[in-house]
Amino acid sequence: MTGTWDTDLQNDDIAWFLQEAAAALGLHGSSFEPSVSRSAAEQVEAMILRVLQAKPAASRFRRVLAVWRQIPAHHRDVLVVYYSTAGELPAGVTTRLGRMATVALWQAGATGLRALKLACSQGHGKMLVSAQERAEKAVRAAHKAARLAQQVMAEEWANGEVT
Repeated sequence: MTGTWDTDLQNDDIAWFLQEAAAALGLHGSSFEPSVSRSAAEQVEAMILRVLQAKPAASRFRRVLAVWRQIPAHHRDVLVVYYSTAGELPAGVTTRLGRMATVALWQAGATGLRALKLACSQGHGKMLVSAQERAEKAVRAAHKAARLAQQVMAEEWANGEVT
């Protein structure tokens, strides 16, 4: 499933929103990194307040923001983690888990994190496959929620319900 381009695992608008919007709007230091103290979605909401005051890419930002707010919070959290930069992951994690590495580590939480890191370093296949499959399932579900929100917003715009 991984290793090939899969449209169920990529959304250009959400990627732009989470990775580039702040820079496109002239803001700096607004990248999204998962935090223990606040949910990923709460971090995004704080950034949204800063971005709404900026100008150049505001039209696209407002359009994607309307979609973003329609995506359930747990799916937004997955998307934030998925599109965040991996940072410094433990040795072997990216090699073994690929694009799902950050989501798999995030899903493992504090209790499963050590076991998952150990599995990556020692090559425990079943645990890695299970973690990768869980992460991919969550990412696919989050992208499906994003596509649905985009469709709803497009229909509302086409019907003149949104300007």
